[in-house]
Amino acid sequence: MNVVVLLNEDLPALYALNHLHESLLRHETTFFLSRAVGRHGPSPRGLLDLKAQEQGLLRQVLNRLPPRTTPPGLRTFPELAHALGCEGAYLDRPRDSASRETLAALAPDVILSVRYGGILDADHVRLARHGILNLHSGALPAFRGVLASFRAILTGEESLTATLHRIVDRGIDTGPILARATLPYDPSRALLGQIIDLYGPGCQLMVEALSALENGDPLPGVPQDPASGGYFSKPSEDELQAFEAQGHRLCDLEDTLTYLAPFLA
Repeated sequence: MNVVVLLNEDLPALYALNHLHESLLRHETTFFLSRAVGRHGPSPRGLLDLKAQEQGLLRQVLNRLPPRTTPPGLRTFPELAHALGCEGAYLDRPRDSASRETLAALAPDVILSVRYGGILDADHVRLARHGILNLHSGALPAFRGVLASFRAILTGEESLTATLHRIVDRGIDTGPILARATLPYDPSRALLGQIIDLYGPGCQLMVEALSALENGDPLPGVPQDPASGGYFSKPSEDELQAFEAQGHRLCDLEDTLTYLAPFLA
C-alpha cells in the first residue's frame, strides 16, 4: 500500500516511527513532520522544560548526528527517511493549498497520524482510500486534546491509555474508536518517559490495523458520544503545580537521557 505518516518532530514520535518502521518497509511510505503542537504563545516553566527535553534534545543532538548506513538499533528521523526512501520533510500547515497538493500527489491508500501538530479535515480524509488513522496518547472520549496522559494522571487515573481512532472531519480526537492499549502508571517515574513507553503497545495497534487493511479486512469503529469527555488545551501553571503537589513529575532530564542513549550506541 501507499502509506503517508504524519508526526510531530519530538522524541515520543521518533520512538513511535521506530516501532512502525519494520511494518512500513512493506509499503511505499512517506512521512512528514510538524514542528509544534497547539497554539504558540507564552508557556509555564514546566512546559518549557518538557519542550526542551522532548524537542530540544532531539533537534540539538539526534538530528545532528552523522547518518549511519546500517544503525544497530533505533534510527533518527534522517536515518528513518533514508531507510524508507523519503525526505522526512516538514508539513506544518496541512490545510494550505500547497500542502493539500503535496498529499494528493502521493495518492495515499491510508494516512497515519501520530502526535501530528496540524489540523486535518474531511478533505484530507478523502485523499486516502482507507482514510486517516490517528494514535492518541490518551483515553477517548474522556481526554481529548493536548497532553491527555497528563490530564488522566491529574484526575487520579492509575494507567496510561493509547487510543487508535479514525479522523473523519475537523473535530479533534472525535472519530470512531478502533482499539486501545494501556500501561500501568508508575508514580516514581517522570511522565514523559512513560508516554514514550506507551507508544510501544500503541503502535502495535497501528501495525495490526495496517495488516488488516492490507488483507482487505474491515476496521469497524465504535462512534464516540459527543457529550462524553472533554477537550483539554495546554496545562496552566496552576494545573502543573497541582500535578507536582500530588507527587508527580512531568519530565526528568536524567530519565529522558536514557531514551537518547540507544541512538548514540
